[in-house]
Amino acid sequence: MTKKILAIVMSALLMFSTFAMGVFATEAVETTAAEEEVVLDEVLDYITAEEADAAVAAVEANKNDFMAYIQFGASKDNDGLTPETPKPNLGAADGTGSSGLLYANGGGTLVATGKLYVGATYTFPEYQNTLVITSNDGTTDFKNPEPTTNPACAFKIKLGATCTFVSDTIIDDIILFSEHDNSSGVIRITNNSTLVIGENVVSAANTNPDWLLPCHLSLYVEEGSTLIVKGGTFDRISGGGNVYLADSVVVEEKIVEVKTDENGMIVPSIEITLPASVTQATPEETTAPVVETTAPVEAPAAEGSVPVGLIIGIVAAVVVVAIVVVVATKKKK
Repeated sequence: MTKKILAIVMSALLMFSTFAMGVFATEAVETTAAEEEVVLDEVLDYITAEEADAAVAAVEANKNDFMAYIQFGASKDNDGLTPETPKPNLGAADGTGSSGLLYANGGGTLVATGKLYVGATYTFPEYQNTLVITSNDGTTDFKNPEPTTNPACAFKIKLGATCTFVSDTIIDDIILFSEHDNSSGVIRITNNSTLVIGENVVSAANTNPDWLLPCHLSLYVEEGSTLIVKGGTFDRISGGGNVYLADSVVVEEKIVEVKTDENGMIVPSIEITLPASVTQATPEETTAPVVETTAPVEAPAAEGSVPVGLIIGIVAAVVVVAIVVVVATKKKK
């Protein structure tokens, strides 16, 4: 009799354990699938090509003819008005740098004849006319991709820094360089403004052979603003505004997340996800376009919590054991 009871108990435990593990496995698969569906641009509002063209036309129409020149390391005594006398830095709207020149003239074109280096989190002033950032003044193309570990003429942003535009801006015909391997600088467009990344932009990442995961710059568009990207490669595009991406644009999404600090500034995280196949050098680049996902995402279980299926299985097994014990006791009586 004892052996028979024991066999019944073991069968019951096996049945309910299998049931519990089956439920647990199903929950785990569903959660993983839901997490994989999450994309970083889930709140972005994609606009059509026609809407993007209309926005670009409006920004182009508001340009003026003023031109200023910048080159990191140039003399601070330069007037910034010719390729031979570029300003060394951006400075403040009321300062003596390139931003001051542009602000005094209502905006205009900023031509990088060397490095345009944003060495700390920086916000461009709000200009009356469209701001254009380029390395081509119509006479000379100053772009220089050498050396590939730190191009002589490029727009680069310091690690962890954010460059913000608060008025309509066009960035085109310039090298956008990211020199770090686990993180990228961030370009933001805010204040209900439009940022156009032109088709002649060249995206470059550091070719240092010791870099495991070189990254390109990231873009962020605030709700109410518009981001139109017609060329280039970027680590990620996020935010809550309007976005248009041309077919040639590549979004890699190598960095796990872009965090917001207490001032609402977007700063990159150094946390990364490495493909399983990566053992050295650069991982295979993803060229598939980003797909917006609208499916609801199931919230993952809190850390340290016990799966519901497992709890149900344990409780059921205990109940069966109790019933068997009661039956066995009655038979002994």
